[in-house]
Amino acid sequence: MAVKNISDESVLADIAKNDSSSDVRIESLKNIKDCSYVIDIVKNISDYSVRIEFIDNITDKKALSYFALNDPNPSVRIHVVRIIKDESVLRDVANNDPYLYAHSEYESIDSWEHITIREYPVRDAAKSRLYKLGYD
Repeated sequence: MAVKNISDESVLADIAKNDSSSDVRIESLKNIKDCSYVIDIVKNISDYSVRIEFIDNITDKKALSYFALNDPNPSVRIHVVRIIKDESVLRDVANNDPYLYAHSEYESIDSWEHITIREYPVRDAAKSRLYKLGYD
């Protein structure tokens, strides 16, 4: 299907949601200009790896910001913060992302005492991106 010739965004949105070919779905998504359509389509994709594939084809800053701040999957949020450049969004993620990866480890090989290690991987990814972009 030649989605390049379709200009009706509701038709493109329907194709992006329902076509059996992921290539056609992604191509239709690329031609949608309305950010609300893009967010609605991508946020309703259940498989996070497919959401990432779709997100890689989004250029709209509002849509990318939405996924950096709101996607339920931390892997998707990490992926998005690695590509966005919006300082305020990156700072928000760096300070507020809720995902906490906590795990227990032994304090040492000779000890039976456990320590809990808490890590915030999405926050760390955002801080790293801020650093790479030259924001202090």
